[in-house]
Amino acid sequence: MLKTTDDGASWTELDAYADPSDDLWHEVHRLLIHPDDPDLMYLATGLGSYRTRDGGKRFDNVHHRGGRMGYPEFLFLDSTDHATTLMGGSRLNPTEWFRDGIADSTILQSRDQGNSWTEPNAGFPNPVIGAFEAMSLHLWYGGMMLVIGTATGEGWATDDNCRSWVCLEDHVPPVSKEDHHLPFMSDEDRAAAMAERGYRDGLLSPAVNSPARHPSPSGRWRPTRTGCGSRRTGPAQTRCRTRPTGNWPGSYRSARRCG
Repeated sequence: MLKTTDDGASWTELDAYADPSDDLWHEVHRLLIHPDDPDLMYLATGLGSYRTRDGGKRFDNVHHRGGRMGYPEFLFLDSTDHATTLMGGSRLNPTEWFRDGIADSTILQSRDQGNSWTEPNAGFPNPVIGAFEAMSLHLWYGGMMLVIGTATGEGWATDDNCRSWVCLEDHVPPVSKEDHHLPFMSDEDRAAAMAERGYRDGLLSPAVNSPARHPSPSGRWRPTRTGCGSRRTGPAQTRCRTRPTGNWPGSYRSARRCG
């Protein structure tokens, strides 16, 4: 991670968050810079999340591997107060996804610059199987919406500051970078996808005999309980109902809540 204070004429590496003994050294996912205080930054990495208050000279580990979100991917600042930090990711890392077939993804929220975190996950299934692979923030006058895309083909959104989440769709193609959707596919489809990518036999191979695994004809792993984001047997079916929201602009005036 590099920093410039002279419009790119020179760069300084910021690596106080990392240690050569780290399993995933220098794996940077997202950097969030506070708009009113550029010395205050939040960093999401493959080993957890960090905060610096001095422009990167020193980093504090505010959420580490082994915590509720051991593999954070996304960081956002609530623009309505510039104090609330939102973080999206999963409890488990990709190696564990391939082993167990589950990411256990969630959202965490901090109102005190990362000193403590809450989990505003109302509306999500427990657990969320697929990894959160895309997340965006949409702003309009008087409102804010967060939208999430998962590696198992679900779209989630909230327009009430994460007090509740609705499932927009649960049968779109996987939203994924690289091979992050492969752990949640059937054995047959995963083997074909891995062969196409040139992986050796057995490389990144999950625990195919895990009793939690139930492949669906769609090629994605589904839980036995019904609902968006959860595994289920049989064909993938949308289990959402349309509800008016009133607060969402334009095409977002209706959404589907799981249930």
